[in-house]
Amino acid sequence: MKQQNTAYPVQLTFTAEEWDALRESLKDSEMADINLCTLAKNLDRKWPIRGEEETPARYLDYSLEALKQLPEFYGKDSRLPLLYNILLETKQFDDPYAEMVQLFDDYSDEVQKPKTPLELLEVPVDMPVELMTFSRETLDSCRQGKHNTISELIAFLEKSKTATTLNEEYRELMRAYNNFDQVALSKLLPIRDGSKGIFLAEAIGHMASKLTDQQAATLIYAFNVKCNKEAWGDSYVLPKAGALSLINQVKEKVLKGFEQMPDQAQELRAAIESGLNSSVRFFVSLDDPELEALALAVALAALPGKPRFKGFMGSFLN
Repeated sequence: MKQQNTAYPVQLTFTAEEWDALRESLKDSEMADINLCTLAKNLDRKWPIRGEEETPARYLDYSLEALKQLPEFYGKDSRLPLLYNILLETKQFDDPYAEMVQLFDDYSDEVQKPKTPLELLEVPVDMPVELMTFSRETLDSCRQGKHNTISELIAFLEKSKTATTLNEEYRELMRAYNNFDQVALSKLLPIRDGSKGIFLAEAIGHMASKLTDQQAATLIYAFNVKCNKEAWGDSYVLPKAGALSLINQVKEKVLKGFEQMPDQAQELRAAIESGLNSSVRFFVSLDDPELEALALAVALAALPGKPRFKGFMGSFLN
C-alpha cells in the first residue's frame, strides 16, 4: 500500500521503503556524484536547483520523512516526486538488465566465456588509458574515476550507461568495442591492422596526430627532423619557454609508452642510433610520411639529446 502522509501537501506515488531501496542502491554509484541538472536534462526534465553541489549524493542520507522537512522540498509539491523519478529512471537506464545479467553470470560460471575484443586483439589489460587518443577532458575524467587502465575503463563503462551517454568519446569506444570494429578501435588504441598486440609506433603516432600545427612545427624544428609540410615550417615555432613546456609534456606521455612496451622502446632507440633511414622505417606502419616525420620528432623528445630553440631576431640557441 502506498504511503499517505497528511503533513506533506501531495500524496506521493512511492513509499518510504521504495525510497530507502533506491537511495541504498545509489550510494556507491558513479551516478551519485553527477549534477542533478545534467541527469534531469538527459531525461528531458528540468531540476530547479542550481549549483555544483546539487547531486543525488546530497539527498541520499535522508529518509523520506526527513526529506519532506528540508527547505528544498517543504511546500514544494512537485520537487520530491521529481527527484525520485529522476533517480529511478536514470538508474533503470543505467542498468536496465541487472537481474538478467546476474542470471547470465551465474550460468556462465559453468561454461567457458567467449573472448573479449581486448583478448582477441591481445591488448594488455594493464595498458594505460594515456596511450589512447582521448581528449584531455576525457583523460581527466578517467583519472578522477580511477579508471587508469583500459580494462578498468571498459569494466566501468559496461556497468555505467550514464557515462557513455554524457561522454561522446566513451560512447565511441564502447560502440567500437561491442561491435568489435577493429578499424574504429585502431583510431583509439595503438593497435595495427592485421596484427595482435599494441605497438609503440602507433602509440606515438596517435600522440603526434593530436598535436596542433604550431606544436608539430615546434617539435619538427627542435629535433631537426626533415618535413616539407608548410604548416609545420620554422616560422610557426613556439618561443623557447613554450617549446620547453611542450617537450616536457610530450616526453612524459612517450615514456609511458616506453614503460608499457620496453622491447619496442629498445628497438626504437637502436633504430634512431642507426640513422635516419632506420628511424623512419620504425614508423612506416603509420602509412603517412608527414605523420611519420612528426612521430619521430615526438619520440626524440623522450630520448637523450639537446633540442634547439628559435631565439630572438631569428638567431638560434643550442
